[in-house]
Amino acid sequence: FMVQGAGKVGLPVIKNLLHLGAYVYFCDTDEKRAALVSIDYKSAQLVAPEDIYNKRFEFFVPCGKGGTVNKKTIPLLAASGCKFIVPSANNVLENPKTNALMLQKYDILLAPDYVVNGGGMINIASEMLPGGYSASWALTKTAEIGYLLRRIFSEAKKTGKTTVTVADSIARKHLLHMRHERKKAFLASV
Repeated sequence: FMVQGAGKVGLPVIKNLLHLGAYVYFCDTDEKRAALVSIDYKSAQLVAPEDIYNKRFEFFVPCGKGGTVNKKTIPLLAASGCKFIVPSANNVLENPKTNALMLQKYDILLAPDYVVNGGGMINIASEMLPGGYSASWALTKTAEIGYLLRRIFSEAKKTGKTTVTVADSIARKHLLHMRHERKKAFLASV
């Protein structure tokens, strides 16, 4: 795994990956933070941000700023042996349509960021339930993210569409369904 960013999001990712026995490279633009993480997590190998593409890894986990997956970095990721991108950063693709097609061309599977990061929104939504926050509801809904990703990957493989296109289509259908249900409920209450 190559974890890009070792801050509030990246550090728990590094910690969890090491706990699971993964081999982890990481980088951070904040040299002081990177040095502290490398002291606390000696099993993870610190790499300078400009040198990440000189390492061999299968999973790229961008946890910092968006736009780090682009027409310049995608060939470098492919040359590094990257097969999967699982972003914790939002808007990881600089240009979603063209970058998603380019990833597909290089046979790199992208887990769309807004799907992978859905747990945060689910947790917030749980706070708005009648009766207040429900940890069990949030955990149940968050567990469904894995099923949704498998659905996205399967449909992308079957149709030849990018995972971004498939995820966007599923999201649009869901939003239209929810809009219809809300309208139906409103009309029934009038």
